[in-house]
Amino acid sequence: DWTFYDWGYRVGLGVLRYNKLPGMLNEGSFHDYVPERERFLNSDYHWLEAWNESLAIDDYFNKARKFKSGMIAGLVRYSEPRVDVDSIKTFGDDFNQPVSGASVSLYDRDGKLQAHYTTDNLNNGLYAFKNLKPGQYRLEAVFSENQRSNPVVKWVEVKPNASTYCNFTAPREHLMTP
Repeated sequence: DWTFYDWGYRVGLGVLRYNKLPGMLNEGSFHDYVPERERFLNSDYHWLEAWNESLAIDDYFNKARKFKSGMIAGLVRYSEPRVDVDSIKTFGDDFNQPVSGASVSLYDRDGKLQAHYTTDNLNNGLYAFKNLKPGQYRLEAVFSENQRSNPVVKWVEVKPNASTYCNFTAPREHLMTP
């Protein structure tokens, strides 16, 4: 890793210096950033990171994966400030409150339920559907029990060897049923 930085002769970072095999340094996440740390508490987020790294390595070495599947992942949030926004630094959509216990359902093009995911209670709002056949899918997000009759609906396309992202953000008052 001598060539990572040019601010001195043979300075580098040192973290890969003594590897005897090819190595990879991943700086795609920061554990001291609270919203990211909360996502890392979800094991499906770990899987998503590994999936994306695997695809990147295959791309770098010009080795197209033979997988015939893709995946969908995203975050479910209210479009209102996080409850802890005054005590932590947030950026972009991480300013919005993640929804714990939200329900996301995955339907195929014909309307048949394929999978269901309930977001955990770790304040991250993450959901993920893995090993999906390529094609169009309908996602329905239900933010709370009193919103079951009024899901937020989005259509997504799954491609082989790819991650598809679909976030759900809605104001709490929009989701309330009369």
